[in-house]
Amino acid sequence: MGPVSILLLATAAAGGQWELVHPGPDAIVEKRANGDGFYEIRVTKVSDVSAAAIADAYWNERETTLKTQKKYVVLSRTADEKVAYLQLHLPIVKDRDYTIRIARYFDAVSGLFQFSGRCVSDTGPPPNDDHVRVTACTAQLTLEPAGDGRTVVTYVAFANPEGRIPKWVVNAVAAKAVIEVVDKLIELGRDRASQALSSGGR
Repeated sequence: MGPVSILLLATAAAGGQWELVHPGPDAIVEKRANGDGFYEIRVTKVSDVSAAAIADAYWNERETTLKTQKKYVVLSRTADEKVAYLQLHLPIVKDRDYTIRIARYFDAVSGLFQFSGRCVSDTGPPPNDDHVRVTACTAQLTLEPAGDGRTVVTYVAFANPEGRIPKWVVNAVAAKAVIEVVDKLIELGRDRASQALSSGGR
């Protein structure tokens, strides 16, 4: 995963109309321009893994979601919110770090899960010389049951990586980075579901 691995951090930033990048059938990928000159990416994919299993993986196993991740520390946690500090090792360019606050919502009637994250600069470790601090990022993951045990996974991501990475480089690989995150979350959800099944069978 390239420099925009940090797009893992994302939700809706204000932007214009969505533009179709990839129509499927494996995943629908869309983009829209942001005021910072970077694209906001939306990936929608249907999975045979349950919403609950993917939600469990996202909330409890975020440290394994990014290939470039070198540090992940949960600074605080409540039932429906957590704050985490991350460091990312990126090829060629200087490493990045950020602190993100993630809120969790669950609708017991519909079975819908939603997680919204945003970079925060008023908490977490202070900036250091080894990393470029990312301060503008948002993320939103929505998991909607679609019947027959399937789940509609929608992930919206935006981040300004700061520093000297050209915008065209970030935008060129943004969609691929977000797709990889979605695929990894589904993989982790599948593992969580298998573990739960194995435990229940004992």
